[in-house]
Amino acid sequence: MAAHYIVATAGHVDHGKSALINALSGIDPDRLPEEKSRGMTIDLGFAHIDLDGVRLGLIDVPGHEDFVKNMIAGVGSIDLAMLIVAADDGWMPQTEEHVQILHYLGVKRIVVVLTKADLAGELADLALEEVCEQLAGTPYADAPSIKTTALTGEGIPELKQLLKEQLAGVPQQQDTGKPRLYVDRAFSRQGLGTVITGTLSGGSLNKDQDVVVYPDRAPSRIRGLQNHNQQVDTSHAGSRTALNLRDIELAGKQRGGIKRGHVVTLPSLGEPSKTIGAYLFRTNREHLMAKGALQAIRHGTRVRVHHGSSNLPARVFLLEDKAIGPGQAGFAQLRFDDACFAFAGDHFIVRDWPEEFTLAGGIILDPHAKRKHYRDAKNRDYLEACASAGEDLPQRLQAELACHRAVPSESLLRQSIFSQADINQARDALGLITESGMVIDPAYWESLKQQVAERIDMHHAKHPELAGLKSVLLQQLGIPEHLLPLILRRLCTEGFVQAGPVIRRDSHNPRLPPDLEKAAEQLRSAMRNKPLEPPSRKDLVRDDPGKKAMQFLVDMGEVVDLGQDVCLMRDALKQATDRVTAFIAENGPATASDLRKALETTRRVAMPLLEYLDLEGITRRQGDVRVLRDSGE
Repeated sequence: MAAHYIVATAGHVDHGKSALINALSGIDPDRLPEEKSRGMTIDLGFAHIDLDGVRLGLIDVPGHEDFVKNMIAGVGSIDLAMLIVAADDGWMPQTEEHVQILHYLGVKRIVVVLTKADLAGELADLALEEVCEQLAGTPYADAPSIKTTALTGEGIPELKQLLKEQLAGVPQQQDTGKPRLYVDRAFSRQGLGTVITGTLSGGSLNKDQDVVVYPDRAPSRIRGLQNHNQQVDTSHAGSRTALNLRDIELAGKQRGGIKRGHVVTLPSLGEPSKTIGAYLFRTNREHLMAKGALQAIRHGTRVRVHHGSSNLPARVFLLEDKAIGPGQAGFAQLRFDDACFAFAGDHFIVRDWPEEFTLAGGIILDPHAKRKHYRDAKNRDYLEACASAGEDLPQRLQAELACHRAVPSESLLRQSIFSQADINQARDALGLITESGMVIDPAYWESLKQQVAERIDMHHAKHPELAGLKSVLLQQLGIPEHLLPLILRRLCTEGFVQAGPVIRRDSHNPRLPPDLEKAAEQLRSAMRNKPLEPPSRKDLVRDDPGKKAMQFLVDMGEVVDLGQDVCLMRDALKQATDRVTAFIAENGPATASDLRKALETTRRVAMPLLEYLDLEGITRRQGDVRVLRDSGE
């Protein structure tokens, strides 16, 4: 499979970006799709070129606003940018803004291309030197540069070689198993239906695969795919991709549907959200910025957020400072008018509300932030830890669990740029606790187990006569309800025993004090006198010592409480169970009256006994008769 990369142009209007793309590829990127496309293509405003087994998707948009709306075709979709500067015009305000946008988007590599070198003559070298000076202090200070003239083809072969050399050191986009295609064009073709194009990132998409379109949550299926005019069964991360979607309409003025800014992905990868926690940062190149771009981002400022190919209205709510000015950074909560489907780790751009200036860049830290108490120290600490971790997965996992303590394994960083395989590997390397589908911070897990163990030990010390502590009382510790059963289950492998509602240390030997032991012996004697027709519980227990002694016998399993004021000794219950099962096995389905006679007891005892056997799964009631549970099943 050929290596796929995405190369985008950037630069001031009329600096020759489209002409350069045409010279490189032989494709005019400005052609209208409605007039020039054939069938289902991905050349709609784009071009491509093959360089000795390296396939480049070339993105070119001539206007500034189009750059922001269309060039951002998906986080990580840009592998390299060509910064275009005309030799006869030099560095311009829009050149500066585009450099800032590239930086904000996390684009790591650029190539400086001086166009129209023939118009500058001997001054072309000076013009190129000026560009390099302007890049000082940016991440692109050491970017390679080249002079070209698209009209004559001067420098074009050298530019192709330079692009190939630069991309040789760029790893292909990782397939994390989390494909996203942010829609930059959506149109309809007769015989095909709805077609959308975009740059696929994060994973592969296949023909006949079920997908979902966010933010509308519209289900669909891929009828067909193309890469660069070629029908394919699978499109891989880093490829310009066209999808023919089933059961999806184009958005219209009077109806919903798919349009630029929507994202096609898998339904298992998360949900869109109207509230996102983020880190905002701004360049300190005030001397080169337009006056309007110097305005502070204040608490509650209404802005436009460009994420993927979307352009979303939002308000910025700062966690600490009242404003973020040029050269400053801070944590914020973005509250959108419409839901945004984003991953932790995604980059985005913030522009002013009239969309005249780029104000800041940002990184999404929490794709499902909570609006309540968003300024609490816990939330600030969480966002700071996430920002500090960056793309360090183990550190990011630790930040997640330091805040949330316990997370369902299926949702742990599910909506993030990390693959599930890498998450699992990092989880295991960190020694995180995995218990019944939950991933738990080890220190937190141990502290919870210790709390429970200490509470049980205290109960043993205070009530040595009791079999143990009723687990319901452990809820008083304030342990999350969904974690308590997991803790008890684990403790039962570490020296504890749970019998019904009671849990104890296996070394605990319950004992009654002499006065209660006497009461217990009286109860045993009374119940053994008539094993299958004992006195009622209220007749057996007439005082406080009797109540405590009876509870002890029940907790220890020596006596079984059948309910309805009936208690039987454990051996008497076994005797009754054997009689019932033997009678039904020999005689077939039996009525309650038949079984009462076989037990030689009263209805008062027989009915709760039979109901107990039903609950225990020994017998099963069918109308007016009972059968053995395993018969006929």
